[in-house]
This record gives sequence, structure tokens and C-alpha cells, in this order.
Amino acid sequence: MRLISQYLARHNIGSSSWLARAWLLCCLLPVLALAESLPTPESFALQNRPFMPATGSIKAVMLFIDFSSLPSGLQTTEASAASLLGNGRFNSFIYQQSQGRVAINVDVINGWRRMPLPVETYKKKEGGAFVNLNTLLMFIKDIRRLFHDIDFANYPIVYIVAPNSKDYRRSQTAPHSALKQWLGKRSGESLGKLRNIVSIGGSAQSQRRPWLSLAHETMHVFGLPDLYNDDRPSGKPWRIVWDLMEDAYRANGFVGWHSYMLKWLRPERVVMPSIGSRREYLLTPPTSGAGVSMLLLPLNKRPQKYLAIEVATPITPLHAFEGTKPWGSGVLAYSITRLKGKERWQLDIYPTPGDSGARKDYFTSPQQVGGSFSDPAGRFRVRVNGRVGDAWRVEVARNR
Repeated sequence: MRLISQYLARHNIGSSSWLARAWLLCCLLPVLALAESLPTPESFALQNRPFMPATGSIKAVMLFIDFSSLPSGLQTTEASAASLLGNGRFNSFIYQQSQGRVAINVDVINGWRRMPLPVETYKKKEGGAFVNLNTLLMFIKDIRRLFHDIDFANYPIVYIVAPNSKDYRRSQTAPHSALKQWLGKRSGESLGKLRNIVSIGGSAQSQRRPWLSLAHETMHVFGLPDLYNDDRPSGKPWRIVWDLMEDAYRANGFVGWHSYMLKWLRPERVVMPSIGSRREYLLTPPTSGAGVSMLLLPLNKRPQKYLAIEVATPITPLHAFEGTKPWGSGVLAYSITRLKGKERWQLDIYPTPGDSGARKDYFTSPQQVGGSFSDPAGRFRVRVNGRVGDAWRVEVARNR
């Protein structure tokens, strides 16, 4: 109403006229509603190309390759598949995180097949990324020839597993949309029936939960970006180690923003508190399947920036100082920034905890009962009032 009064005064419209107020309110309601609408996955997407929807039953195939300069040795494909798929834990994790909205069924084709060229022809020194676009396309062509008996039309996702070695350390995902964009600049090149390609290296296989590394790479197929791939120093306490796209070693799931972007967290479970409101919300975990699970507050228009508030999923400890039991529960707040000119967004702990550079600072990031924080500009105040089982009572007062 204050905005309406200001408009009336500016245009010399009698403020005592209820008819004038009602008319102007009807005119402004659509504008105000538009300004306060939730960002949608489509409107906030950083990429100008479509990704594979993360819904339904999806078939995938897992293939195994080695090289003359990197033989498989005693490693068996059966053991590799069991490790990466976690004896069913990969499927269970995807199904649970998506709340039953997606199931990935992986056909394993056992047996090593030898690539025609040495590994260093395709990959940079010490198992880094593909040397360039030419070597990636060469890799794809050789895969098509080597597995000519596989009908790739049946498999939207193709996992290509190399021996567990530092000489093929890095895993990489090439979504179909990106491949098509790259090939658009090159005449005569073809992917055949290959679509989304996930190349699995030694780092994914050697970590203690390989199935989560496989899930991390798979999420690139659906459009989620890496969170660690930026210019900020590694290990700083603003990083979102609660999300698998940041830390596959600790995280046990995805933050609400990523679930929302994948359309796993439904819009009716995301709330943007209205201006001038003060209300307590009972926040449920994003994977609970019911209730309000994420609050969003606008922080900036250009670049787009929001504050997300949600229940934190406890983290699996990695180092000795983290103890032996899961930690990091509470109410997690983080900012979401759309990075201009880059095909990803950035998530940061909010407010930023102590900048000691030590990961132990993460312990204090989620708010506990009685904890509170305010926006420096005075736009909102957040307080944690209590806990009910896995849900948390959070009060938000929004001034503007």
C-alpha cells in the first residue's frame, strides 16, 4: 500500500479516493506478482541449450576400455561395475534424491576392449582432460568403432570406464547438447547414435563412495554444473559441501536449489516470503516428499541472486578433525548467483563464516535452535525457533 500511496501522490491523484486506490491496486497487482514470482528452472538456466530431463525411467550402458599404454592388468570389469554402481546403491541414491521421479537402469557389458591409440593421444599428461575438441571427437569415433555391436540408440547415457589409474584420473561428461553445439562448427562430423557420454577415470573409482562420483558425473547430463570449478581458493569456508556437485567425498545428497532445478522439488514446496510479512515456517528436508522445503528471498536483480534457506542434510566426515559421525545438520542458508558469461551458477554459505580457510569452519555454518542472522541492508531477518523431528521451525521477517 505504501507503493500505491507514493504513486498517487506523485501523480496528484486523491489518496482519499477509495476508487482510485482500488483501480491502481488492480493495475499493479500483476506487476507486483511478476516481480515476486519464483525463478523457474527454465528462466534461470545458464545454458542456451536443452539438457536431458531428469525424469522417468532412463536406460544406460556401461562399457570398459583400456589402452596399450594403460592395460587393465588384474582389474576386472565385474569388480569395477560393482564398485561404481555400489551393488545397487547408485540406483537407490538417484531414486531417493529424485523422490521417485527418475530411475536409471544400467546394462553392464563386461570385458575390456582395447582402444586403437595410446591413452596420451586422447588425454593430457597425468590423466587430465581431453587434449582438445579434436581428440574428444577422435575418442568418440573410436568408441563407436570399438563397440559397433552396441545399439547406442537404446541408451541415452553411455558410461565409459577406463582402468583405475592416475594416467586416466579425471572423469568427464559430454552432454549431447554440448556435443551437438561443438559439432555444429565442424562439417562432416557425426556422433552416430551416441548421445550423453560419461568418461569415468581413476579418481572416481578410487574414492570411498564411487557410486556418488558416478552420480555427480551423471548430473552433468541433466544440466547441473560443478560448484568447485571457479576462481575461489579451494577449502574456503563459504563452499557448499552439503551438495554432491561441490563435494562427492562428504555430501550425501543435493541442496534444495539443485533439486528444484532438476524439477525434483516441486514449486509448491518452495516459498518466497512476501514483503512486509513475518511468519514461522516448518521446513522439511528436500527429500521428505511433503511440506515446505526451501525458502527463497531475492537479493539482487542483475545479476540474478537469491538467498535459499533449507534443512541441511548431515555430511559424512572425511578428515580426523571432523570426527566419525555425520555432522553439519541444522538450517542451511546460502546465496545463489547467476554468473554472467559462464554456464553455471555459484552457491555461497550465507552469511559467510569465519575466513580461516579451514574446512572445520563448516561446522558452524548451519543455524541451530536459537540461531539467527540478518541482512546487512535490513531487508530480512531469519531466526530458528525449534526442531520437530527432521523438520525445523524457521521464522522469517521480510521488510522489503
